[in-house]
Amino acid sequence: MAVETLFHIARLRDWEAAQRVGAYRISTLDRTLEQEGFIHLSFARRVRGVADRFYSEIDDELVLLSIDPAKLTAPVVTEPAAGTDEPFPHLYGELPVAAVRRVTAYRRGDGGHLGAPPLDNRTMPAAVVIPQLTYDDVTAAIGWLCDAFGFAERWRAGDHRAQLEVPGGGCVVVTEPRTSHALHGQWSVMIRVPDVDAHHEHAVARGATILASPKDFPYGERQYTAEDLGGHHWNFTQSIADLAPEDWGGTSGPALLGSR
Repeated sequence: MAVETLFHIARLRDWEAAQRVGAYRISTLDRTLEQEGFIHLSFARRVRGVADRFYSEIDDELVLLSIDPAKLTAPVVTEPAAGTDEPFPHLYGELPVAAVRRVTAYRRGDGGHLGAPPLDNRTMPAAVVIPQLTYDDVTAAIGWLCDAFGFAERWRAGDHRAQLEVPGGGCVVVTEPRTSHALHGQWSVMIRVPDVDAHHEHAVARGATILASPKDFPYGERQYTAEDLGGHHWNFTQSIADLAPEDWGGTSGPALLGSR
């Protein structure tokens, strides 16, 4: 059975630094992984007590990291914390940025206390937008998509529904049209990848139908399009330049300008 989601309270600046190097190495307040030997984590039921005990006087901006234990590369040992008989999970190694499912701003409420952690359901992915695509044969679709596009199965329900993880943090639901509320038909989905040419070569080798070969576009992306066994179109894209919409004839909206 999958292990429950783990949590860690971090200073925002420490988390931002970790994102630049790909791993978080702070154990607890003013103590590094090297100094402590492990990173202090917590179960959901203990987060608020830790916050009240150790972070009530901290003025720095804080974030709460929700961690997927399955993506940790170092062992987690549940053991009593110093000065208490309460068991806490300790990560004996660095925390990969890729293992963090969700980052939540952790602020004080009206009573001055830091709040409880957000409910994080392991059945649902961290992705905010989740396409649902229908296939006549879900089992065949799972195998084909994982083989051709490098997706990974999160779970399946019999032969009628499954979640597939998309490398980089995305997710797609595959389902059949008879019992699902998902609209039936052919759809297009865009996926970001780190190397579009290597991805294209892999898809070709696995028999994917290529509708458009890799090409550079003026808005800073290199893309190709493939069709899967269900007739859905997949547009894979790699960023090759950092451009504002105005650089290629577009217009920046409130979300991009930071005034949303």
